Amino acid sequence: MLKVKNLTHFYGPHRAIEDLSFQIRPGVIAGFLGPNGAGKSTTMNILCGASLGYEGEVWISDVNLRSHPLEAKKKIGFLPEHAPLYEDMQVRAYLEFVADLKNVPREKQQEYVDEILHALSLEEVQYRPIYKLSKGFRQRVGLAQAFVAKPELIVLDEPTIGLDPQQINEFRKLIVACKGKSTILWSTHILADVESTCDEIIVISKGKIIASGPQSLLREKLKGKSTARLIVKKASEAFVQSLRSHVGFESVAWLADEHTYRIEYVEPMSMDLILKEAVKNDVSVVKMDQDSVALEELFLELTQSKERR
Repeated sequence: MLKVKNLTHFYGPHRAIEDLSFQIRPGVIAGFLGPNGAGKSTTMNILCGASLGYEGEVWISDVNLRSHPLEAKKKIGFLPEHAPLYEDMQVRAYLEFVADLKNVPREKQQEYVDEILHALSLEEVQYRPIYKLSKGFRQRVGLAQAFVAKPELIVLDEPTIGLDPQQINEFRKLIVACKGKSTILWSTHILADVESTCDEIIVISKGKIIASGPQSLLREKLKGKSTARLIVKKASEAFVQSLRSHVGFESVAWLADEHTYRIEYVEPMSMDLILKEAVKNDVSVVKMDQDSVALEELFLELTQSKERR
């Protein structure tokens, strides 16, 4: 759906991004992460045709952005960091105007506008001038203009800025509802948003991609080990010793107050083995689950490792 190859861009002598290459499959929700100044906004401006003078190539559904810019842009919905709003217009009139600009068929415009007004809870303010809205509502109008034409690719740059927790939750639901209908690429500093909605992650630091892929594979690549939490009715030293006898178990710790074992093991050790040893040693298991690396920990480890290098 989206293919980027060897993307490089300079601001004068400063190289903002260098040799970026990645692909996003149709219908995927991808998070674009990086610290401030990493090159996220520069990349997104290029992908949407808002920034020129770059090196490399971008394809939107096999349409080359450089050689066929108008055709490629028809497939994109874009919300930059600062929403492009005509603030003297009423909300509904503005969205109808955007739908018309994006060549939504006349007979479909009202339907599309009604749908996005409802999805973003903008119905109550649809006849108000945009300049009279709060910052949060103006941001939602910006989101609406990106979605209103139901484009194949939606690019969002810090889309939840100015939204309260309830509005952020509504936005997450909208993103999930669009899964499979549009391909979505969005940058955010709210890691919980990405963790709860994104299929894939692209991490950028100092203009270079330092990691990309599904969350689960990135965690596995980074840590190489997992932690299991095992709640039992009664402790068993024999159980602990049997686990420690197997190669691959880093540590087995008993948290007495919680009736819980914390078991750290190296992949690809199977959780089935833990259960087999529990049965063999007559340990009554109440609950077992596997802890995963938090996205925040993953992000910090990747970017800090890049800084150290």
